[in-house]
Amino acid sequence: MSSTLTYSLTKTRPGADMHMGALLRDALAFQGIRVRVDKPWRSLPNEYLVAEREGYTRVWIHAASCNGRSHYDIPRAELMAVAAVITDDESTRFVYDGFSDENARPTAQAEAMAAAVARHFGLPVREVPDPFADDAYEGQSLPLDHVGYPHEPGRLYDCPACEAECHCSEVKRLQGETQCIFCESLES
Repeated sequence: MSSTLTYSLTKTRPGADMHMGALLRDALAFQGIRVRVDKPWRSLPNEYLVAEREGYTRVWIHAASCNGRSHYDIPRAELMAVAAVITDDESTRFVYDGFSDENARPTAQAEAMAAAVARHFGLPVREVPDPFADDAYEGQSLPLDHVGYPHEPGRLYDCPACEAECHCSEVKRLQGETQCIFCESLES
């Protein structure tokens, strides 16, 4: 039997820091799933997000870094994959296996993982609106709304507002970067 140490989500870095913790938490919250931070054994250096629902096996969620680390709140730029696993009397297995997902973008992996956890818990999966659908922006005029994940303007791929217009002045001011993702896409 393992001893469990529980931590508050207040230790999760803000979304503006471009780490995975807030992105994962917000994607799960969008699906109606509450999480907590847990460190299952004192000897492990890693903390995990844990999702629980009565009558179901708890889900342990973490992000794997290309630098070899595994933690729920790694920098987004280091993301190799998001994983959500369960362990019960039968085995340990994936609820969501980001290692096999061809889309390695942090937002896409967070949304896919949250949908998989919702299915595991028998919850209806809420569809995230496709920002590129023909009617995605119907009724909206510029400026478009940013996605619900905390982020700095001009820095988040798959955000309609970030991809719709130039945010270079905001990006330069906040991070010292020279281009926003809108301007980067024009050069490709």
